[in-house]
Amino acid sequence: YSVSTLTHPDDEFSVPDVSGAFDAAPAAVQSEVETVDGVHRRLAGSAAHLGFEHVPMSQPIDLTVVEQTLEVLVKEGLIAPTIAEMVDTAGIAAFFQTKPGAAAAAAKQAVLREWPFTLGIDATELGANAPDQRVILQGIVDLIIPTAEGLIVVDFKTDRILNDTVLHHRIERYREPLAWYSRAAGTLLKKPVLSCWLYFADCRKAIPL
Repeated sequence: YSVSTLTHPDDEFSVPDVSGAFDAAPAAVQSEVETVDGVHRRLAGSAAHLGFEHVPMSQPIDLTVVEQTLEVLVKEGLIAPTIAEMVDTAGIAAFFQTKPGAAAAAAKQAVLREWPFTLGIDATELGANAPDQRVILQGIVDLIIPTAEGLIVVDFKTDRILNDTVLHHRIERYREPLAWYSRAAGTLLKKPVLSCWLYFADCRKAIPL
């Protein structure tokens, strides 16, 4: 399983169900609202993750540095110009003013970004009555910050956060996958996990779990 498929299969980055693809209207005849709120917003979320991944850790990170990073990604053809305009660069820059962001800045190039993992777990942990079976779990951790004492795990989110009720719902939604990411990091890197965080770029909040 992938972590997203296991914990919330309707997540924006999960493997999509394309069974109704031939019933969909072509982009050319879709309304602007459908396009922006649908495909373009998901692409903007993916572009924001590229921004977090590629922003240079060798220097202090501010809004200018983030904007320059997006410009490079556009020039390299990794992000379309129209999608880059939708990326919340201020939200990316604001991460480095938070507690985990400061730790990432201190660790500099030692951070692990978009860290892929494959973890074997007992099938009984997923409710299967098969104590002798193993399940392969795969995923990608957005950010792992190594420190002298252990690891800090961060998952970036670009969801629209309209109020505290929405924020609370999203925190609970992402609690389980973050727990799997933390377990994978600690198990495979053989270091204790000191803390794990969700960072919501839309409201500039880093939430410890």
